[in-house]
Amino acid sequence: MSRGSSPEGTGGAGTFFECRVAAVELGALLCRIPVEGLEGPPTEIRLQQGDTGFPLDDVIAVDRSGPFPFVVEKQVKRTLRIAPSEEPWRKTVSQCLQSLHQHGPEIDARRRLLGVVATGPVRDLEELAKLAKAADRPCVDDFRVELAVTGRRGESYHRMWRHLTSTVAQLMTAPDGTGPALDVVEETAFRIARRLVVQIEPETGGATYRSLLGLLEAMVVDTQRGPGAADVFRRLTDIAAEYGPQGGVIDVRMLRDLLHARGAVLRADPPALAEVEAVRRWTERFLASPRVGRQLGGRLRLERAQQVEVLREAVGAHERVLLSGPAGAGKSALARKLAGTMHAAGGTVFALSLTERAWHTVADIGHEVGARLERALAAAPGGMRLLLVDGAEQVLTDDGALLSSLLEVLPRAEGGRWRVLAVAREQAADGVERVLGRVDGGEVHRLQMQLLDDDEVRSVLAAFPGLRRLLRSPRSARLLRHLFVVEQLVRAAGDVVLPRQVLGEEDIADWVYEGLVRCGGVRRPGGGGPDERTDVYLAMADAVIDGHAWASLRGCSGAAREGLVGDGILVRGGAEFAFAHDVHQDYAIAVRLGMSDAPDVTGVVGPRRLLRGFRLWAQMLLARTARRAPARLPAAWREITSRAHDVAGGGDVRWADVPFEALFELGESRGVLAALAAQLLDDGAVALVSAASRRLPDAEAAVPVLDFLLAQADALAPHAADAALVCTATWLLALGERTPRELVARVPGAVACWYDGGPRRAQEAACALACAAERLDDDARDLLAKIAFRHPLSVQCVVEDRRLSLPLARHEPALLARLARSFYLGHPHSQDHVDAREGVREPGWPLVSRVAREVLQRGPDPADLGPFGVLVEHAPDHGLALIGAVADAATSAVMRRGDTRAARPVSVTWPLAGSLRTYVGPHRVSAWLWAGEAGPGPVIAALAALHRWANARAGAGAALAEIVEQVLGCGESLALVSVVVDVLCQHAARIETELDPALEQPAIWLLPTTSSAMVAAVPIVVSRAGRERQEAYRLLGQRLVAEHAALPEAQLAAPGVVERQRTRDHVFRTMAALLDCAQYEQVELPDGRGRVVVNRAVRQMYAEAEETQGDLHRFVESFALAEDACRARDETDTVDVHRLFERMAVLEAALEVSPPLEGLGDLEDIRAAVAAVLVQRAAGEDGVEPWQLHWAGEQLMAAAASTPSALTSTDLVCEEQNHKAGDRSAAHILPLLLADEDLRRRTRLTAQDTSTATAAVASSDFIEVRNTLTTALTNQWTHGPCSGPADRLHTEGLAALNTMVATAGLHPPDESGNRQPYQLTSPVPTLRTSTTAILDLRLAAPAVSALHHAARTDCIHRAEADALLQALTAHDRLTWTKQSADMAKRSRPWRRAHDTITAKQALAGDRGRLEETVTAFANEPDALVDLLLSLARQATTPTQITELLTLWPGLLDRFLTSGRRCSGHLREALLPAPADGTRWPAQPTWVIITTWAKAHTGATARADHLIRILDRHQLFTSAAIALVLDVLGTDPAAVTCLSRSAVPFLQRVLTNPVLSAEPIGQHAHRLLDELAASANAEALQAQRALEEAPTLNRD
Repeated sequence: MSRGSSPEGTGGAGTFFECRVAAVELGALLCRIPVEGLEGPPTEIRLQQGDTGFPLDDVIAVDRSGPFPFVVEKQVKRTLRIAPSEEPWRKTVSQCLQSLHQHGPEIDARRRLLGVVATGPVRDLEELAKLAKAADRPCVDDFRVELAVTGRRGESYHRMWRHLTSTVAQLMTAPDGTGPALDVVEETAFRIARRLVVQIEPETGGATYRSLLGLLEAMVVDTQRGPGAADVFRRLTDIAAEYGPQGGVIDVRMLRDLLHARGAVLRADPPALAEVEAVRRWTERFLASPRVGRQLGGRLRLERAQQVEVLREAVGAHERVLLSGPAGAGKSALARKLAGTMHAAGGTVFALSLTERAWHTVADIGHEVGARLERALAAAPGGMRLLLVDGAEQVLTDDGALLSSLLEVLPRAEGGRWRVLAVAREQAADGVERVLGRVDGGEVHRLQMQLLDDDEVRSVLAAFPGLRRLLRSPRSARLLRHLFVVEQLVRAAGDVVLPRQVLGEEDIADWVYEGLVRCGGVRRPGGGGPDERTDVYLAMADAVIDGHAWASLRGCSGAAREGLVGDGILVRGGAEFAFAHDVHQDYAIAVRLGMSDAPDVTGVVGPRRLLRGFRLWAQMLLARTARRAPARLPAAWREITSRAHDVAGGGDVRWADVPFEALFELGESRGVLAALAAQLLDDGAVALVSAASRRLPDAEAAVPVLDFLLAQADALAPHAADAALVCTATWLLALGERTPRELVARVPGAVACWYDGGPRRAQEAACALACAAERLDDDARDLLAKIAFRHPLSVQCVVEDRRLSLPLARHEPALLARLARSFYLGHPHSQDHVDAREGVREPGWPLVSRVAREVLQRGPDPADLGPFGVLVEHAPDHGLALIGAVADAATSAVMRRGDTRAARPVSVTWPLAGSLRTYVGPHRVSAWLWAGEAGPGPVIAALAALHRWANARAGAGAALAEIVEQVLGCGESLALVSVVVDVLCQHAARIETELDPALEQPAIWLLPTTSSAMVAAVPIVVSRAGRERQEAYRLLGQRLVAEHAALPEAQLAAPGVVERQRTRDHVFRTMAALLDCAQYEQVELPDGRGRVVVNRAVRQMYAEAEETQGDLHRFVESFALAEDACRARDETDTVDVHRLFERMAVLEAALEVSPPLEGLGDLEDIRAAVAAVLVQRAAGEDGVEPWQLHWAGEQLMAAAASTPSALTSTDLVCEEQNHKAGDRSAAHILPLLLADEDLRRRTRLTAQDTSTATAAVASSDFIEVRNTLTTALTNQWTHGPCSGPADRLHTEGLAALNTMVATAGLHPPDESGNRQPYQLTSPVPTLRTSTTAILDLRLAAPAVSALHHAARTDCIHRAEADALLQALTAHDRLTWTKQSADMAKRSRPWRRAHDTITAKQALAGDRGRLEETVTAFANEPDALVDLLLSLARQATTPTQITELLTLWPGLLDRFLTSGRRCSGHLREALLPAPADGTRWPAQPTWVIITTWAKAHTGATARADHLIRILDRHQLFTSAAIALVLDVLGTDPAAVTCLSRSAVPFLQRVLTNPVLSAEPIGQHAHRLLDELAASANAEALQAQRALEEAPTLNRD
């Protein structure tokens, strides 16, 4: 429901009466009867819509059942006395005027009416209604006649007419007292009166009310089961009172839902109401379930208000929202809280969790809920509807089948759509997003569940002070951000102070076991003793290890089982138990594996499911050993790696990383890393660094590993050193200022040790050194400078990433400036020098646009880009020198190109330090300051940074003269002058003589970015000057105007300024006026608001300029008229043709009085479009005057004659698109005149006229004109049969197509490579035999389809058409592969037209043309790609599909033979996708797919295409997967580089429990593991998602 303004803010009728009127309208909506002013029943009622385009805003009735809406907007007043002095009446008329201004054409067309509703005075309202009836005349003149006649009879409504015209005249009077003409007043009042609807309603009762109650009782209300009609009307009044202040829009479905919610029972209510109620009861029980905790420790409720608000806004703005986050982060509680709030507010919510039940299908869900979900969800009340799907990570267990089915049952109709909020763990988020998006193709909005913020952590510590112990270490303090960990600690420890060793998750697991499972060794009444609870806990762990998520736990203590259930560790499902949370499951496995009688996991089925528990066990073992017997750490490491190797069976590469993950996740790992140095460096640290690059969760967790690597830098093997350099740069950049200082000190030495001097790791080395800017020594500086010299592109990240440039600017500004010069400007002797035409390097820069930033409100602030801002702020000398050098280089490059008028240099001077400096550059460079002109990104950023710095210094009180010296002293670009002038103008009140050099030079006044600033500043400068200086300024202005007037015209061109004489004169007149102190005067502001200084001469110039505003209005009207005429011509809109003609006549008259400087080209196009509309209308009906048709014929002939011929054109303009152009209108209508002889005679055109015009547009240089003509010819041929040999449509049409082909001739290239047009004298024989490309295919292409259509018609002309078509086909086969690359690229319509014809015939059973084409291109088969795709695209019927599948194997045999070289495009075209909405038979389709796949075994680059085709055919079987794996091959590097779909495909295979257990599943698993081992980021993410699967055999 959309919202409008509120009556509280806008005033209006009494609340009760307005709601009663609205209730009457709502009753009509419910009964489907008309309201006052509408001929049909309304489809929606709007309330309080003043800010959405309805000036009379109280109640609006809309009928959208027709082709366009009918609207009655009504203003409601309890009383409405009609007199010019009555304020309610004046306000109502003012609102009518506003509506007339906004919706005039709709009001005049009677599609929008103006209504007033009031109780009285009855006499006034009745007379006003009589006036409205009398004014219902076609025009005001007819109404004047009516007034004259009725005036003699003494009709009472004349008084209303006087009141209306007087009120309109008063409201239209300008503030200065200037009133409108009488004719204008009467015309406006008439337009209001004839569309006025007057409605008299009593405050209670009344005939309308009684009639409505009768209709409600007879048609709508079910009085047997609910309240009667009067009660329903009261409920309608309540709805109006509720939704009126909100600016509501109510349709009939929504109204019925609102009445249902208020207890009304209506007839024809859906039978599913009982099922809707079942869904409601299920949701209430689900949201109230204690399974999701709402308080920590039973006493602290974390409201997560900010998270809830973000989630609420997301659900309100998007249909599909995915909330993801780590396990135990509070996602479910947050989502359920929002759902509960919406449910309590009256919204419709269906909430469920996919992981809390063993559901397989939607029917299973419906059975447990007690409703058929498809019916229940469709019948749910309107308003906000939300489906909350918790536990969406269940998609990892069935490849999203259940979630997809659930989404499929949601209603799709507009007005009944549901919003979906899915909640999933972050490892499964990508999979859930794919499922959400693929059901209806909608966008999925993702939200990441945030960790606890600082305020929330403080609340936790205040409530549970025992947790403060965790703050002593940064790593353990991170645990306080995780809600689930905090919850477990609180439940285990309560207020007890935690032991000092609690640092990591291994300690949490240990503490949960001791404190929560064993209750600290104390028997809990009714909850079992410590040993009994341990037995239950470990028995459940054994069940999970054996592969069972649920277990009966027979033989275990009943009290202990129930105690663990009560403590939230286990859950009960019937007679079986399971772990309540995956984290508890992992903790139990870890504890079990650490016992002396731990089960042997080497033989379990699917050991990968135990990976998290195994890792935790390893962490616990390392932590305990480090605390109790550090000397035994190497032995513990050997045990961990040995067991991991045994579980892997020697072939699962994933397990090789698990010991290192345990090492990385330790709460305190520094000492363990040091104790294991010998073991970790045994292979040169290759395994350690490889695992770190893949498995470290974040930069903070990497600190101990980074410390170890930096300390052991010289002990790393070359491969490990290379990877360590990458990791170091990545981690340091992520850590930023949080990097420990002792680590920073060791970075330079390690980089020098690891970096080999080549380009491969130059960027990483530069980044790492930049991160250590505060601790660089001379050797490190030299190394960074050498990298910049030898590999300048590698330092781009250093100079442009603020995280790196800022520390360099602080600690090494000279080095940063040197790096920036190397990158932006290059070195003359560098192998990687800067292109002289560009001046500066800018690879990867964002588009820096003033429009994007200031108008569209997007894009970065240029001053924040690059190193310029930070460098000039921290080291001004270095920053200014760099900015000046960059500006000069870019300016010089623009001047060197010199290929446009805008590049002509302008020279200005400025006195600096006793000498006169010259600044040059084209006008365009001055606009770089504001990103108002396209230019190099770095120079725009540099100037923006310079401007910000200079402006800040001036604002801080620095001397303006000093700032001028600094800015202009850093370079010689004209852009620097624009910076200085703007900064001075912004501080005009402090200027003495600093701006004088700019005032004395007209070239500066004419710079695009300085003129407006100087206009604002000069009055301040002049007014503050002494008398002597004021006189000097006045004389300066006179001198500048005189010098300008004396200049010859050739010197007056000012690039970048509108080049009209009057504009130049205006600039210089403004300069002189502003510099003349005698022109200034003080003017009193109205209402005592003070005085202001104005310039009389400037004000006079502005007044003169206002007189020319009519140009703008005429431009707007001509634009609108052209659009309306073209829509009517193209039959995409219906317009009043007479009104269209009148508008054109008015525009012509206006342009005669004041012709536009650009000429009448647009008017000629408008004339042609209007002429086309007149001819079309005359062909279908009467009503067009003969003289108008004659005029139309003349305009169309003139338009046709105006199109440039392809034979004489010298410009490559043929691809221009302009649907408003006159020749397009002529081409659209000429075939109609050829087909309708009577119509042609009525336009007074001769047969020769139409023949000549048709030939002209057929030879047009514009492709769009030719396309328009052939489309119109084809349409006319389709609608009318041929009358014989002399049929003008067919004879002239074929002649036009011959002309079209003949005028597309092109000579061979001349010495300069240019091809000149010429006319083919005999197209058919020439094209059949010529082996040289002699056609401009772009110009000939429109004829192909038209000739094909003509050759298939049943008339005598078909032979001629077929002959020309065959000639074009022969020329295509002879020359297509010989076309220039540019012609082939621009000739897709030609290729598409031939291929469409060939495919259509082949699918119809005629393969002759196909065979000829394939044979012709046998040596250049790439030319067949579009034909192959067209064959598949056009096969939409069963017969065509059968024909396609019959001929396709032959094509495969021909082109996929061994040894034949084919492009990738052709190979993919040989395995096409079916047309949308079609299904191919399984058996022949499978034959084609297997043939193609076997021909591409090991061709990794083709795998993505095979996956797409299999998905289109919905083939996801073992055999299909095997084909994909064969095509992917076994090389992980190739898969990473050549396939984007491989990892998602492998993940789909492995989330399917049936497929993952088969041999192809093992194959897929190996490939995914190898990809992850090669550091493929996507594979690593998929691997983590699979490992985080939420449940194990839950059913």
